[in-house]
Amino acid sequence: MSTSLFEAVRLVAPTLSAAQRRVLDALLFAPDHSASAGELRTILRLSAVVEVNAEVGRIGRKLYKLMGTNPDGLSSGEFEWWHMLATGELTKVRGFVWTLREEVVRGLLASGFSLGGRGVPKDAPAPENPTADATVEEFHDAIDVSAHDAFQRWRISHSDGYYLNLETRNKAKLHGCQCWHAGGANLSATELGGSLTLKKKVCSDEPAALLSWANRHRVPVAACAHCIDGEAFAEIVSPAQASDSPSVASIEGIVRETVALIRGRNRALRDAALKRSCGVCAACEIDFSRVLDGKGYGALQVHHTKQLSLLNEPTSTSIDDLAVVCANCHALIHADPDSAIPVSTLRKMWKAESSTSPTGRPCSNP
Repeated sequence: MSTSLFEAVRLVAPTLSAAQRRVLDALLFAPDHSASAGELRTILRLSAVVEVNAEVGRIGRKLYKLMGTNPDGLSSGEFEWWHMLATGELTKVRGFVWTLREEVVRGLLASGFSLGGRGVPKDAPAPENPTADATVEEFHDAIDVSAHDAFQRWRISHSDGYYLNLETRNKAKLHGCQCWHAGGANLSATELGGSLTLKKKVCSDEPAALLSWANRHRVPVAACAHCIDGEAFAEIVSPAQASDSPSVASIEGIVRETVALIRGRNRALRDAALKRSCGVCAACEIDFSRVLDGKGYGALQVHHTKQLSLLNEPTSTSIDDLAVVCANCHALIHADPDSAIPVSTLRKMWKAESSTSPTGRPCSNP
């Protein structure tokens, strides 16, 4: 197809939904036609960023159907739908910011859109477009522990801020300032048995600023599982985009480093529990030793009846505190991560189910 981006915008404009028009109104309304998804959500008074991402993605998809090509000449799989109408940049202060392409702006204005943002609430604040970077402060005990107290003061006075803990020169973890990893409000280096800042801390009120710092220094960042929500971290790194189609193709299998904290288990106890089970799940009572010529043993897992994830300190465990269950039952037991279902309760539920099930037993496959 030879349709230009300007022509495509003019053709698409009459087909836009009210929600899509409001998003474009807000982008035109923003200084330099640039705004992050979070800023657009604030301007339009939406409940979630995903509502903005979804509409931007749908608009881009409509443009692509008309043009059949990407404005930057990228091939399929190398761009997301938003690339069709905007360029993007991860900034320190505002996170990921979209800027409408010049041809898109001209096409919208030629289609009757206004720079005044007619779809924007009259009293909505225009997003600021700051030029200064967010302040990033570093604390590191290169010689003594003097930086420890300075870091603690910064953390306490920036309770909504964030910091990177450089676990090594080539690996960092992002924490919120209220995370317990940073110690209590009044802990001294002596009380901790050493300074928190023996490992460099890089601090900012803006998580995007810390990711930008890490990018410049080629340091991969993982989010603390205790204080950073996984979806929120993904949104900081790169805004998610939605598509009109429920069947979306994507590239998978990319190798990434991930970091997790797990509570230690005793291998001898685990092996003893598995041996005592004779291959039978304590919940659904299926004998997995008879599945796939004994390979079914691999579906069995050892469940701690005293939920370790809720304990604040190590605890003594005996074989009687363990139950061997299949992977399906284990997932059901922990369906609520804060309140595990007792194995005996799940077993009764399966028996009640089997009394009405035509197969007489729980199904181990969907």
